[in-house]
Amino acid sequence: MRWLGVEPDTLLAKAGLRDVHLRGETRAPRDRFLAAKVQLAVALDDPCVGYRLGRTTELDDFGAFGALLQHAPSLSEAVAAGTTFLPAWEEGVEVQLERARGHVTLVYRNLGVAREADAVDGAHTVVFFAQLARLRLGRGAWIGVTCKGPPPRHRACGEAIEQLADEVRYRSARWSIRLDEASFARLDPRPHPEVERLVRSALDAQLATLGPRPLALETVAAHIRTGLARGGSLADVAGQLGVAPRTLQKWLAAQGTTWSRVLREVRLGRVEVLRAEGATLASIAPLVGLGSASALSRLLRRSPRAR
Repeated sequence: MRWLGVEPDTLLAKAGLRDVHLRGETRAPRDRFLAAKVQLAVALDDPCVGYRLGRTTELDDFGAFGALLQHAPSLSEAVAAGTTFLPAWEEGVEVQLERARGHVTLVYRNLGVAREADAVDGAHTVVFFAQLARLRLGRGAWIGVTCKGPPPRHRACGEAIEQLADEVRYRSARWSIRLDEASFARLDPRPHPEVERLVRSALDAQLATLGPRPLALETVAAHIRTGLARGGSLADVAGQLGVAPRTLQKWLAAQGTTWSRVLREVRLGRVEVLRAEGATLASIAPLVGLGSASALSRLLRRSPRAR
């Protein structure tokens, strides 16, 4: 494997990674994987190299995870399945799906990483998303992309995304891809259902080998964020962590907090991000698991953090 003509051995060694991580045979420590991407940008003297890296990334590079994205019945189901099995590939990211006015927006966020790492990884991921959408939907589908930071300074980097998308906006508050909702949900007759079933079985087994993830407040919060639009269920998060709901409640109490307090803090954190991106209270409410703008307003009034 080569990264844009660069032999990755030195970069991987510096970051503490091995080729087995890039082949998707085991989950890579996220901080080290991002460090390798930053090292690539330094080696090529190209801070926007993530755009080109995304264009050269293929689904086969992600092993069973990539096969699932390719063989799900629709792009909508590919994204849903990808979100479910993302922990088999990496942790420390948030993929959020938003719906409005006949469009869907897939938002990608790195959690707690340096700006340099976010710049390379965000560009890499948004180009990969656009490439996946183009593969699944064809040339006739409309694709819009927003990118954090200014336009790439190298022509090859700009072309990597602009040749895939119908509209590209730079200097945005987030990394995202926007699609027509009908195209997003359209069934694709090409993928074989038996392939999808076998791949899901393989990923289930892979997640099982990783074992229950150790309890940590950020781990709990990350799982809440992932399912926030569904209401933030204690039972759901406990199941993903491999513990009983009562066990999770007792563990939170030992940390000096409660489920409702952690859920409230995660909601407020998401509200802060979405408001900074210009979203209205009415559009934010369902994204944080609340039924109405008035319910969100009550949450904000009761929370000094949001004032």
